[in-house]
Amino acid sequence: MKLTLRASMIALAAALAACGGGSSDDPADPTRDTPNQQSGGNAPQKVTVEGPITGFGSIHVGGKKFEVLNSTIVQVEGQNGVGGGQSLLKLGHRVRIEARRLANGTYEADEVEYDEDIRGPVVRIDADADDPLLGSFKVVGQNVVVDELTVLSEDFTDRNGDNVFDLTDLSPAHGGAVFVEVSGTVTADGLIASRVDLLERQEAGDPDEDGDEIEVKGFVDEVIGNGEAIVINEARFEVTAATEVKDDLVISQNLVGTFVEVKADIDENDNYIAVEIELGAEQGFGEDGEAFEIEGILDRVDTSTLDIHAIVVSGQTFEVYDASALVPFVGQRIEIEGTFDGRGVLTLDEFEVEVENNVAIVDEIASIDTGTGSFTTRLGVVVTPTEDSRVQDKLAQQGAGRSLKPVDFIARLQVMDKVRAMGYTDENGEVVWTKVSRRRDIGEGCSLKAPVGAINSGVSFELLDVTVETTGLSEPDGFEIGDVETGSAEFYAMLAEGDEVKAKAKTEAACTSGAMVLGAEGSVEIETDDDEGESD
Repeated sequence: MKLTLRASMIALAAALAACGGGSSDDPADPTRDTPNQQSGGNAPQKVTVEGPITGFGSIHVGGKKFEVLNSTIVQVEGQNGVGGGQSLLKLGHRVRIEARRLANGTYEADEVEYDEDIRGPVVRIDADADDPLLGSFKVVGQNVVVDELTVLSEDFTDRNGDNVFDLTDLSPAHGGAVFVEVSGTVTADGLIASRVDLLERQEAGDPDEDGDEIEVKGFVDEVIGNGEAIVINEARFEVTAATEVKDDLVISQNLVGTFVEVKADIDENDNYIAVEIELGAEQGFGEDGEAFEIEGILDRVDTSTLDIHAIVVSGQTFEVYDASALVPFVGQRIEIEGTFDGRGVLTLDEFEVEVENNVAIVDEIASIDTGTGSFTTRLGVVVTPTEDSRVQDKLAQQGAGRSLKPVDFIARLQVMDKVRAMGYTDENGEVVWTKVSRRRDIGEGCSLKAPVGAINSGVSFELLDVTVETTGLSEPDGFEIGDVETGSAEFYAMLAEGDEVKAKAKTEAACTSGAMVLGAEGSVEIETDDDEGESD
């Protein structure tokens, strides 16, 4: 799976420029006690936003900064709300924020709600061969995708004895089942994780214990018989007389396609026994004049009626005036902004869709500029994290907080540190860095992926102004097109400017300023639409 990042279809520069930010896994305390009072006749506008937390110093969601006051109610997993309880939230948690937009353009949060999407034991891990921190695993029959933007809790530790943590450490073969709590964006077969947390327990779903149920949010694929069970992807949940069915749901064939949340116990035969079934998300009805924003997978668009259309985003259904422009983007991650009217119908103001994250670098730091908040790698690539970048220090001690504000992250760096950074090129060809991390689990050499610039056929090509020299590569295995070995002649015959190419050097000597001189153990690959994943 390729990582994708949103790119604005309607410029949001003015709005985004006003947002402060940073990425910190350790939320700061609120800076004020009470909401701002407005002067004059400009009443605050109600705003509701849903999406993953990308930073703290207040809360950052969807490129906006929301001030958290002592009066802000923070509700976690359906428990009673806590005033000013920002410390209960973590980087990557997908939240719903009810707030007010003040006349000066700032946002104050009235309520922040977080509820995990999946909870249970990890099975069937499929780690990426080149980067086992990426990949997927199953939890209660749901496929959980871990990509470059997923935040993995620092509570996870090495269990297989290789001195680093990656997805292979989640295998039950290494000391028993690992129980996790996952937050993210719901897909047809599971979830794209924005955060994965470790649950300190050895088992779950004990019928004799309250509060330890496994949990799943997803679309009902099948109702068995007359309501004896429901199926969500690979999980079957038995419905009994003791099952509490909420939100006026009826366990019948009409439930197929409905987005639900199921809490269940596990019986002695390993069957899932539904304890509670309810709607998986609030359905979209806002107040007159309320601004709304949501980031998630666009599941469905129904334009069959003339006046009012319907869309489903991450399990939530909204009535929309004219959703025809969204039809081409069904199945993609999208960010939608709009305004509700008095009928609870949403008028689309603007939307953003995803483009591929087409830049990735793994290298050693050559120099650091704290004045500009940037560093330069040995290859000469300048990396400047922004306030919306997720920055992580993988060298931090457990519990020290591996996610930081960019300025604090830059202050920790040292020359010769190993770093990994990902991003995408904007409309001006500049790289927007989305995630940057300092790491110890990187071997010798360096790698770079980017759109191709100038080409010297049979000899070299450019990536981000770095000349990649290929004459030293082995034939044919040093040259690939979509994971297929081709040799130099076919590789260069297919290569064109703008193609995404990944170059890997296996020795430190190959990584120099402005040049990657590849030896026999190096490789270059033209990425294709059929590639299954990112390895950088």
